[in-house]
Amino acid sequence: MRKLSFIAIFMSIVLLEGCGRTDTLGTTDSAKNNPTAVGASEQVPTSADGNILIAYFSRVGNTDFPDNVDAESSASIQLDGDEILGNCEVIANDVQKVIGGDVFLIQTADKYPADYKKTVKQNVEEQEKGYLPEIAGKVKNMKHYDRIILIYPTWAMSLPQAVASFLDNYDLTGKDIYPINVNGGYGAGDTVSLIREHAKGAKVDDGIAINAQEPTSAEDKIKEYLLE
Repeated sequence: MRKLSFIAIFMSIVLLEGCGRTDTLGTTDSAKNNPTAVGASEQVPTSADGNILIAYFSRVGNTDFPDNVDAESSASIQLDGDEILGNCEVIANDVQKVIGGDVFLIQTADKYPADYKKTVKQNVEEQEKGYLPEIAGKVKNMKHYDRIILIYPTWAMSLPQAVASFLDNYDLTGKDIYPINVNGGYGAGDTVSLIREHAKGAKVDDGIAINAQEPTSAEDKIKEYLLE
């Protein structure tokens, strides 16, 4: 689509699909080892990639999972040896590989339950009440970025309230937002329209959806979306 010009640079339980762990920016080992990560306690680096922010929401990174967590019990997480990964982390890393940019994990101040069904219940309650959870940490100097790749899961056919809360925290006027939805096969639901509602003043693309069962084979689709 050449939208970014980067070359110069249901359904309740089954629907809470999508994402897992990654860079808790400024706090986790993953972030410490990632020179492009930015967080509340760090300076924004100068990016040669067109001031791109890759922001994503993930169940892993927002949940204290037990050591013996079973990845098969939820499509939202994966295991890489002893490391818990998440589908949205995989997608975020693929995006960074394709176009560069700085990675930011959207985290809530309070963790979600490790029990999957309890997380489903909490999510439904948040959506029904319109509750926006407090976000822990902020993107340092958001005005530095003019393009945001927003990666998130479909939760109960809608946008996780944490993502809406994240968007509400910033003046996004004039920014371009490119949604990448990760879902369990049921599509993006009303997520893009809700992103437009909460990202007031931003230009929000129609985005793409990626099946949560295929996060490791999504790089070609990401290239097609962001580069062609």
